Amino acid sequence: SGGSVGIGFAIPSAIAHSVVDQLKEYGRTRRGWLGVHIQTVTDDIADSVGLDEATGAMVAGVSEDSPAQDAGIKQGDVILSFDGKEVESMRRLPRIVAETKIGKDVDVVIWRDGEKQTVQVELGELEEEVVAASATGSDKQEAPEVAEASISELGIKVANVDETLRNRYNLAEGSEGVIVTEVSGDSYAAEKGVRPGDIIIEASHRSVDTVEDVVDAVKNAVEDDKRTILMLIETSAGPRYFGLTLSNDD
Repeated sequence: SGGSVGIGFAIPSAIAHSVVDQLKEYGRTRRGWLGVHIQTVTDDIADSVGLDEATGAMVAGVSEDSPAQDAGIKQGDVILSFDGKEVESMRRLPRIVAETKIGKDVDVVIWRDGEKQTVQVELGELEEEVVAASATGSDKQEAPEVAEASISELGIKVANVDETLRNRYNLAEGSEGVIVTEVSGDSYAAEKGVRPGDIIIEASHRSVDTVEDVVDAVKNAVEDDKRTILMLIETSAGPRYFGLTLSNDD
């Protein structure tokens, strides 16, 4: 109708020029690919890994044969900057990666083991079809001594996966590990979204295969006067890190 309600939309000129150049050269747009699954760094996670503030993007998973894997980026790293650009939050990283030139060697500053480290990544190209990979189970066959335990500090009950639990939670054939079977409704774990059927993969940056491993990790965290413990947990939506507050009933 030729009318206007005073609303306009704009994109940065640098992005517009980049898109036009790609269309001219390749006939399509191309986006950078790093190959990581990321999540938000919460205050609890920041405390668990020793960061002064909740910043960056936490790596919850690394795709096989990806630029990130080739560069040595690991699950549990926190990406603080990419190609000289600060990653203030998880949402910032995908845009920076997508706008970076494919094939460029990029410095990536990560937080690992309580300190900053820099790795170099050769950025790949994001394919149109992305296939998600799932974690595989352990090959451990020796039966553990402790089959289940209640962890009062977290308000959860855990058990070693057996045939009964595989059937109850519709787990894949041969699945092993430590599964959450109960979560207290008033616990911090419940508030953060931990649910029965979730499988604990790591505790305090260490892989766990049995209930005893999880119990020992929590015990060590309490003895070290930690306020939180970092856990990597396989949820229905994929692997996620949780910074879980340790309750003090004493």
